[in-house]
Amino acid sequence: MTPMMMRRAAAALIQGKRRGDGRPDELLSGFAFPNLTMSLPLNYLSHDFAVAPQLTPEQMRELAASGFRSVVNNRLEQEGGQPPEEQLRAAAAASNLEYARLPVHPAHITIDDVARFAELIERLPRPIVAFCRSGSRSGILYRAVAEGVHRRAAR
Repeated sequence: MTPMMMRRAAAALIQGKRRGDGRPDELLSGFAFPNLTMSLPLNYLSHDFAVAPQLTPEQMRELAASGFRSVVNNRLEQEGGQPPEEQLRAAAAASNLEYARLPVHPAHITIDDVARFAELIERLPRPIVAFCRSGSRSGILYRAVAEGVHRRAAR
């Protein structure tokens, strides 16, 4: 079992996923988790999508080593407390991660933002981690896409 498979199974267990017969999944029985010692506070919203608070250029290599293939930055350019965009993009490229930026205002998430996020995560290689200042904005976008908010609004 690869480290990414172990993380996905762990995320499923944490989220209370169960097998069809109602018993907890015993997939992780007897496994150690050497790569689950990440210093990143990831919140898995599905088996191949996680959100995080602000990431640093140094953390890009750790994400790649943990099996992630893409990173989405949802922060606005003028928000304080973040590394320069060029450094994040360069660190992601050096770690063989796809990097995309979709700035979204935290207090004004629109249907257009959700639709653009849906298009972005559809084309990026998975697993994906999206981040913003706290992880909340990225989580809201993902949940809106998962619930089909952008498709219902287009009708």
